[in-house]
Amino acid sequence: MGGSLDTTWYALVKQGIVTDECKPYAGEAHECQFECNNSQHSKPDFYYAKNAYSVFVPFNYEKTVRAMQEEILAHGPIEAAFYVVDGFTTYSGGVYQRTAGAEYQGGHAIKIIGWGVDKSTKVPYWLVANSWGEDWGENGFFRIRRGYNECGIESEVATGLIKA
Repeated sequence: MGGSLDTTWYALVKQGIVTDECKPYAGEAHECQFECNNSQHSKPDFYYAKNAYSVFVPFNYEKTVRAMQEEILAHGPIEAAFYVVDGFTTYSGGVYQRTAGAEYQGGHAIKIIGWGVDKSTKVPYWLVANSWGEDWGENGFFRIRRGYNECGIESEVATGLIKA
């Protein structure tokens, strides 16, 4: 668990990244072997971010939530970091809310793809894609309470634009 959103986005600006087909995610860092383009022995294609920026309004979570929503509407998913606490790893559905006394386990970076309000509980939530596989949560996704900076999810948000 963990990661640095700013460092990752700035690396996308400066160094770029190859596709998943070229370099599948394997859970550990290792260099591309330059055998990526349709099994040819050639240098892989790298893709770069045009820029990187934070989506956060200091000391104002209401404006931060609005800025996050506007960013998703304008440019698509955004990244956020949050605190994983006891019980989160066994999440299986519903709108996640930290239980009182739950202890900090580590940080985790995720992709926020949308938002909504739970029909039965009326709790506002972020819809989030996780990297723990389709067998976890709601088919690899989870919903976490929106507007309350639940587990710090609204305090470290970053994104960028991809070069065309």
